[in-house]
This record gives sequence, C-alpha cells and structure tokens, in this order.
Amino acid sequence: MNLMNKDLRDLPTGSMPKFKQDPKLVAAIDKLFYCNIAHNGDVDNGGSIVLPERKLKFEEVQNILRQDAKVNTHIQPTLNERKKSIIKKIQDLISHINSTAETGDNPQLTIRNQRLWSNCFYDLDRVALKSFNDCKKTTVCYSSKEDKNRFSIIVFVLTKVQELLLKNLTVTRRELFYQNISRLRNQGNLDMAVRDVCCLLESPPWSLGILATAKGLIAGPLTMHYANGNIIDCTASGGVLVPQDIEGIKEFRTTAKYILVIEKDAIFQKLFDEGVLIRLGPVIMITAQSHLASSLACSSLALLGATFQDITTLAPSEAKLRMTELDKRKLASLLKRPYLNTAVGSKLKEELKSMLATGIKAEIEAMAPTATALCDAYLPSKIIQGHYLG
Repeated sequence: MNLMNKDLRDLPTGSMPKFKQDPKLVAAIDKLFYCNIAHNGDVDNGGSIVLPERKLKFEEVQNILRQDAKVNTHIQPTLNERKKSIIKKIQDLISHINSTAETGDNPQLTIRNQRLWSNCFYDLDRVALKSFNDCKKTTVCYSSKEDKNRFSIIVFVLTKVQELLLKNLTVTRRELFYQNISRLRNQGNLDMAVRDVCCLLESPPWSLGILATAKGLIAGPLTMHYANGNIIDCTASGGVLVPQDIEGIKEFRTTAKYILVIEKDAIFQKLFDEGVLIRLGPVIMITAQSHLASSLACSSLALLGATFQDITTLAPSEAKLRMTELDKRKLASLLKRPYLNTAVGSKLKEELKSMLATGIKAEIEAMAPTATALCDAYLPSKIIQGHYLG
C-alpha cells in the first residue's frame, strides 16, 4: 500500500505492470471512454462529428477534440471581448444609478430571484436558467430600510469588479471582505452581494476576477497549462488543490480515460490510499465541492451511487441509521423538485422514495467495511455492471 501513496512520477517504469486489472474492468473503462468520445468524434461537412470505425490512439482523440474546438471558435467570444462586455454592463448600471439619483428618484436594481426553481427549465434532461426576460425577479431599492445596506454592498462589488477587470487582477472573497469590513460587516453579506452581481452581469464570479479560497482536490495523470507558462501537475502525492483561476488555463493534458467525482474528502483520501489511480486507472479523481464552470463542463455524467439497494445489501446492520425528522423533511423537499420528473431524474426519485419509505440511511464508508473494498470490489463492480442512476 505504501507503493500506492508514492508520487506517481517517482515510480519505476517497471512497477506499474505488476498490478493487473480485471479484463472486464478494462473493457468497462474503455466503454466509458469511447462512449464519451462518440459525443465529440470526427467532424463531417455538416458540422456534426463522426467517430472512425476503429480504435483510436489517445493522440488522435486529442487532435479530434482540438479540431472540434476550432470548428466552434466562431461562437466563443474571446476573453478580451467578454471582459469588455462585462465592463460595459457595469458602466451602464453605475450610470443609470447616478442619473436616477440626480433626478431625485430612488435608485433600484432588478435581479433574478435566485431562490425559485421555477426560474429554471428542463430541456433534454438538463437544468438551465430561463432568460432574464422570462424569469421572476426581485427588486433591491436604495430607499428601502431593509435593502439599503444590500444595495450599497452591490454597488461596492460592482466598482471593485470593474477595477479588477480593467487592471487584469484577481482577488479572493476573503481579501475583498477585508478591503471594507466596516461596510460589509460579515462575510455572508459579501457572498450575497457577489451572487447578486453575478446575476446582474450574467457571469460567474471567476469571470469577474473574484475567486473562492482554493478548495477541493484533484489527483491523476493531468497537467493544466496556463497562458503565463505556469503548469499544475496533478500527479503529486495526495493530489493538488483545484485552482480557482480557470480563465488563464490554455490547455489540459492527460492520459486518463474517465473522471471519478468523489463527494467527500475522507473518501477521496481513502481511495487514494487504496491505490485508485492504479487499480481503477487511467483515471482522474476530483472531489465534488470543486467548482464547475460551463466552459469546463463534461459532456456526459453517470451517477454510480451509493444506491438504496447498496445500503440494504452491503451495509452491516450496525451501520444502518434511522433517519431524523430533519432528514425526512429534506427528502420530502427534494422529491418536489421538477428535474426529478425527467427521464434521468426518475431513477433517482425512486431511490429517494425507497429511502423515505423505510426511514433508513447509511454513510458511504459503510459500503466498504474492509481496507481495500472500495477499489477491489465496490467501484469495479459498479463500473463493470454499468448500473448508473443517471
């Protein structure tokens, strides 16, 4: 097991082949890889993508993906164009606020209501936001006693974002908080204002130069190459923190065939200790709390579990816990969410119904009571069987 914890770059070239994967697992991993590539494949004259009827080398796959990226560059605005567009929006907002105040009227901001699921729509089993014109909105008025501080903080964040974009700088939320503690009072007020500004500008925070403190881990055969020459190598022992500045990433290089997203840091470490990068490789492992950006979104995602059936069959009786009343209320609330009424969501809905009916829950660790059960049995069987929740 110590071998599994070593930095992958330090492993002798002859040590890897000593571990031999189950041929069924190899085939299942290849199926995951090539099914995903089938969404990208080769480009025909009509702009669609066709996969050659033969096994592709990894270099060929990279070339096909690069070719696909070139085909779609005409609809992707450049970074500078996006920044100019955002700056123009900020200038228009500030100008409108100033002109309204000068005429004696009360300035106000109209923002998308972020609490309503009705502001989303479900198309092809994907959740997306309705256009601003079609969504329900909320108004923040400077003249309102309840809104005045929120309004002031939004304007503060808008001016800071403009400065960051003009100077090509970035700042963490915590650093931004300490720039004006007296006005912000607490981190929660700033976080709310950042969300409001993102809605106003229709841009994610990292596009505005506002970064979260680095969180989440990533490990595996992956290097991220930045335009400034910096390189993040994810083969380091224990993984590396997921970078929050994604705008400057120029290229990803990897030999992995799939990505395994883990919900909990503890499970991430347990899998790493079990040697997941070798036993289930070639794979990239990432924790679920790492941010996702539309520009980095994966084209396909399969939910492995754990399922309620796993709890009933694999978890020992002492590990099965009774759900609390709070747990039941959360489940009942989840069952009302409209995306569970889609073809993909229906499987997950049935799982939630079964859990609510029995009142039983368990921690993910209970699915693998022995030292290497996750890598040796649980995950391989899931991948081989291909029984995904969505």
